[in-house]
Parts: sequence; structure tokens; C-alpha cells
Amino acid sequence: MLLFKGGTVGDAIKGNIKSLIETYPEVQFASIDSGLLELSMEKKMAPFEANEHRVAMFHRTDDSGDSENEEVLKTSARSYKSSDFSLDALKSFVDAGLNDEAAFKKTAVPTVKTRTKKSMEKAQKRAQDAAAKKSDYGGAQGGAGDSAPAGGSAKDARKVERERQRERAKKEREEREANMTPEEVAEAERKKEMERRRKIEEEMRKHDIGEEGEDESEEEGDDDDDEEEMMDLD
Repeated sequence: MLLFKGGTVGDAIKGNIKSLIETYPEVQFASIDSGLLELSMEKKMAPFEANEHRVAMFHRTDDSGDSENEEVLKTSARSYKSSDFSLDALKSFVDAGLNDEAAFKKTAVPTVKTRTKKSMEKAQKRAQDAAAKKSDYGGAQGGAGDSAPAGGSAKDARKVERERQRERAKKEREEREANMTPEEVAEAERKKEMERRRKIEEEMRKHDIGEEGEDESEEEGDDDDDEEEMMDLD
């Protein structure tokens, strides 16, 4: 099971993950800092959002069939669709994965690469599109006489508030930069990039992984292949 950390993980979630590790010794647990690194399969999950954690469970099966000389391992995955990170909810998710292989969807073997500004913008756009689609659906349901669940309304309100905070922080940053000299802007960007690279190297050493060698143009070209190889995990 892999925890996609959207930011600092609270003590409650840390304690729940520790309990899962003790309860399910047959399951391997790992985490990844989604602010610095991303998996190729993420485009099939809920979009990355700062301070929002996500979880996925992986399963590998022998799909060699009648072949006697070659072992073929297939990877499948399922994503956690709830924002409830209580121990009981997480246990239910793990139990379902252990007891029902049909719950998993086949996927290409995930690759890891650094999260770039461009990929973060894409993730933000997917999140906005998903929120807009949900809002349109909710409006249609409301017009039909159905009311949206209270929990969903509260979650939407939190997302709107986070967007406002991000916009406010962006505006304040732009105002500060407008009063800076070109030299000060260049120095600030240099320090920001150095800090970003330091965090990326530290995270990659922690997980003993290498940086994906594909550039952005190759990533764009592989989108169609990914659509064929991976099924939607949402």
C-alpha cells in the first residue's frame, strides 16, 4: 500500500498507518512525497492537491498462463476514494484488497519522476475540471429535486477555501515581486530552485529511486499509450 503524501502527515494518520503495518505483516507499506515526486499512474487517480493525502494499493500476479519457461508478472492497482483516514476506514480498504482481487484494475508498471511546475499545473487543471463536472452534476440533481449530501457540500466548501487561500498567496507573492529589482527576483528564483532540488534529492535518496529520464515532450507523446495500458482507477 502506498501513501501519496500531499503535505505534512498528522500524528493521527501516522498512528493509523503504524497500526496497519502491525496488523497486516503480509502487506508492504510505503509513502511518497507527492509535492516532489509523481507516479505515472497518478493521471488515473484523483488529481494531486496540496495538503490532500491519497492512497493506492498494488497487487502483482503471475500471468504466465501455459508458459513453462517464463514468469510473467502483471501489476494491478486500486485507489482509495474516501477522504476518511480513520483506522477502521483504512482497514476496510486493505481487507477489501486482500479478499477481492477483482477490485484491482490492471495497470502498467508505475514509473517515478520529479514533479515539475508543468505537471502541477496539469494536475490543478484536472482538479478544477473534476470539481466543475461534479458541480454541474450536483446542479442537475438539485434541479431534479435531489439535495447534495451535507458531507459533499462541506468538502466542496473546503476546496473553495483552499483555492481562495492559494489565490491570495499568489497575489501577495506577485505584489512582492513587483517591488523587487530584477537582480532580487533572479536571486529569489535561484534560491527557490536550489531548495527544490535539495528536497527532491533528499526524497529520492530516502526511497532509493532514480529520476525518470523522459522529458516533457516524451511525456506528452506517451499519453495515448497510457490510455490504452491503464484503466481508470477512480
